[in-house]
Amino acid sequence: MDWSIPIYVIHSRQDEVFRIEDAVKAVELLSKRKASVELKIVEGVTHYGTYGFIEPLKEAISWIRRVWGQF
Repeated sequence: MDWSIPIYVIHSRQDEVFRIEDAVKAVELLSKRKASVELKIVEGVTHYGTYGFIEPLKEAISWIRRVWGQF
């Protein structure tokens, strides 16, 4: 696989624009191709409820430091 950029996906089960199943499939496909990808599933937040993504984004900071620190 030529893809080398680590990906951290944050997705809500209640997203009414993009289906959670599609996000899960995409992450699984990337994982099978040995991409560095992680999925954080959020509960109870709609696509437009951006306030609900604040905590998951804060949690991504440690992932960024850990994963991007390897490059």
